[in-house]
Amino acid sequence: IVKDGGNIGSASDTDAIAIASTGAVTFSKATKPALNDLTEADNVEINVNLANLHTLTLNRATTTLTVENETVGQRFIVRVTQDGDGSRALNFFSGISWAGGSAPTITTTANKTDVFGFLCTATDTYDGFVIGQNI
Repeated sequence: IVKDGGNIGSASDTDAIAIASTGAVTFSKATKPALNDLTEADNVEINVNLANLHTLTLNRATTTLTVENETVGQRFIVRVTQDGDGSRALNFFSGISWAGGSAPTITTTANKTDVFGFLCTATDTYDGFVIGQNI
C-alpha cells in the first residue's frame, strides 16, 4: 500500500483512491462491491454492513425481508429470483415509500428475476425503486 498525501494506492496505481481536503473521495477505477447471497428462510435479514448488493432465490411459499445496520444515505439493491416452481410471495420490510404508494407486485414466473433499489432516508425509512422486473 502506498500513501502519498491524500492518495492511497498500490505500487502499480499509486493514486487509486484520492481524498480531497473537502472530504470528497475519488476512485481511479470502477468500484467492485461484493454480492451478498442471502440464505432463503421464512424471514430473511438483509445486513447492509456486509454489502450493498444482495441476491435471493425464493423457494418458500412466503418470504419476509428485514433490514439491519442501515445508515442514512446508504443505497442498496436486492435481486429476487423465483425458484423453478415459481409462485413464491415476498413481503418487503416496513418503512418503504414506493411510487404510487404501494409495493410493486413481484413476478411469480418460475426462474424470473426482479431487481429493487432502496435509499435509506432516515432511521427505518426508505425510498423504494423498481429497477427491473420479469428479467
